[in-house]
Amino acid sequence: MRLICHLVLRLQSRPQNYLRRSKYTSLLRSPLIKEMGTPDRDRVRALNSVHLDKSEKYKHIFDKEDVVGDLKSKTIRGGFWSLISQVGSKIIQLASTIIIARILSPEDYGLVAKVAILISFTNLFSDMGFSYATIQSPKLQHNQVNCLFWINVIIGIILGLIIYSISPYIADFYNDNRLSSIAKAMALTFPINGIILQHKALLSRQMKFKDLAIMQLAGICVSVIVGIILALLGFGYWTIVIMQIAIPLSSIPFSFLLCEWRPSIPSNFKNMKQLLNFGMGVTGYDIVNYISRSLDRLLIGKFDTTHNLGLYDKAYNLMMLPILQIRTPINRIAIPALSAVQNDKIKFNNTFYRIVSTIAIITVPLACILYISSETIIKIILGNNWVESAPLFKILSIVCFLQPSISTFGIILISLGLSKRYFIWGCINSFIISLGFICGIQYGTPGICISYVISNIIMLIPTIIICTKNTSVNPWHSIKILASPMLTAIAIISLIISIRCYLKYNYESILCVVSENVSFTIIYLIMIYYIKNTRELLKYYYSIIAKKLSL
Repeated sequence: MRLICHLVLRLQSRPQNYLRRSKYTSLLRSPLIKEMGTPDRDRVRALNSVHLDKSEKYKHIFDKEDVVGDLKSKTIRGGFWSLISQVGSKIIQLASTIIIARILSPEDYGLVAKVAILISFTNLFSDMGFSYATIQSPKLQHNQVNCLFWINVIIGIILGLIIYSISPYIADFYNDNRLSSIAKAMALTFPINGIILQHKALLSRQMKFKDLAIMQLAGICVSVIVGIILALLGFGYWTIVIMQIAIPLSSIPFSFLLCEWRPSIPSNFKNMKQLLNFGMGVTGYDIVNYISRSLDRLLIGKFDTTHNLGLYDKAYNLMMLPILQIRTPINRIAIPALSAVQNDKIKFNNTFYRIVSTIAIITVPLACILYISSETIIKIILGNNWVESAPLFKILSIVCFLQPSISTFGIILISLGLSKRYFIWGCINSFIISLGFICGIQYGTPGICISYVISNIIMLIPTIIICTKNTSVNPWHSIKILASPMLTAIAIISLIISIRCYLKYNYESILCVVSENVSFTIIYLIMIYYIKNTRELLKYYYSIIAKKLSL
């Protein structure tokens, strides 16, 4: 009997899939086990429950039933907390910059920026798209998340070792030995990030954006406090380096506190192929998109002056700043919301139409305001020394008119698990944009801006067709949704430009700028309200908010 018990215990300690195939599995339920002594019987039961209980224990984390059942309110709350997180983090970072920048020198920031270029590129490989895989997967098991967790940790360790090993070459390239120590220290961020990626993905899967906001803001607050103390103590550029490490490091306890899931020793890699393939497709898109979006600055730096590169960089970043504050929180909640209803075509379509309509209604008029007020915005925010960037800013605001809405269609492919098509779309889009940059550089920095606008216009219809093909989303209905706010805004802006030409007033004065923007906003809201789709969308949001306030 002892020999048989020993055999059963050995079998039970092996992976569960082996036990299913084993002819000795029946021994676990045999009368012989029941006749065993209490200590041995309890040990068998304990070992038997190790793998079986994990999926049941975390069932409420992996299932999407709660999300689907309360999708409307979770989406609204998620948008609110994502916006709080986005705006709050920017305010805290801006406040810290105002304080720390007065203590540190520009050289300190420049040193870290040299290493940050390589770190930002290497970050593309840290997640490998596995966070999206966890969020998107219709069904999820503990073993799958557990394997992805350890893969992320291993990838983080490998990337950290790579940065650590090439740090001397970074110092040699820039002829500054300080960069070697900076690169070695910043290499720590990769394994640290690997620990929290899956916990953040599981919180997103359950649309617990309040917890994610707490985690993000807490990490930034800890980083800022540490940074101010170190700056006052005279740590110089190490202040910035340690702040970068402190954000993910301080997020670890919050991730384990706010997310109940706990990793364990992986037993097998069964059912991982689909998740890994999905992650590879997302990573491939990120890489080609990064290359195409870095080519503009590379070409201007090579074939134009450094002065023009600075003008372009400031104009582009300033143009994208307000758009990112709106688009990022909406996209953050869109993927888990759409993934939760991917098997319900009607709910999926209605949710996507509301998302793309919301982004278009907000970003299109904002882009128009940036266009008609470009000179004044540059003077107020950047000062008179940057007036030369105003024409570039005006051209790029047209991109702002199109890009936020166009890029939203990629969410369809991620939510439905079509990562291969997502990568193909990324390759086509990156090729067209890169080709435009190569042609545009012949005409200098303005040529780059114009080519970027033309590339986005060219990709408008192909993007909608590629992303909606063989899906339940109707491409023509999507075009109709986008056309309403776009045509309305174009009509109003044409009217304002016509009035400028006819009256010939000084439209750069503060009074005129404010009058034009207020008039534009009022007319736009009145006209957009009488469009059926927009009116229904506003009523939809109003009903949810009113219901929540009445509770």
